[in-house]
Amino acid sequence: MRSLFQIRFLLLLLLALAGLTTRAQNVSLTVISNLEGAPAQLKKSELKVIFLGERERWNNGNKIRIAFMKPGTPSGKNICKKIYDMSADDFAHYWEEQAFAGKVERPVYFKNASDLQAYVADNPGAIGIIDQALTASNTQVVLIDGKRSF
Repeated sequence: MRSLFQIRFLLLLLLALAGLTTRAQNVSLTVISNLEGAPAQLKKSELKVIFLGERERWNNGNKIRIAFMKPGTPSGKNICKKIYDMSADDFAHYWEEQAFAGKVERPVYFKNASDLQAYVADNPGAIGIIDQALTASNTQVVLIDGKRSF
């Protein structure tokens, strides 16, 4: 009788964890940028080019500075999947190869969204992706395909 209770408990626990994982993958993402640099709107295809480091400067000449959640964080994993269609490990490997080849500078990584927002606010040309409400001043939400989040 006790083992039946334990099996039910474990089954409920596994279902709850599976639900949390699915929910994390469905969190909306918002692109933010410093007021000096990124345009107010981008296409998702343009965003991917920027976040792959294939574009170095904004139209106003400011250097693009990519701010990214650490790939190992839940937010970072979600962003890797939605933007790059990569795992966090594949994402980290991609940037290591690019930086080693001297093609691009690595993104600046953050453990939490508030630090990322502060960096974007303080650095002209900075752009980042968050999964929380925008709180930093001197930043703007960049519409992606006409939407505030995706």
